[in-house]
Amino acid sequence: GLAVYKKFNKIYQLKIIQHQLGNSKEQQEFRNILLRMCNRESTINDWKILTTQIE
Repeated sequence: GLAVYKKFNKIYQLKIIQHQLGNSKEQQEFRNILLRMCNRESTINDWKILTTQIE
């Protein structure tokens, strides 16, 4: 969980946006998260949403 996340020490800048196909609410939300990441505008809520997808 969080302890592993804190061990990351590298950042990767995404230069090409890979749009996800589909029009479901979840897919649209994921595309919006990717766009914010690309624009360096990620939010804590984005991180929370992404961490809920880990099983």
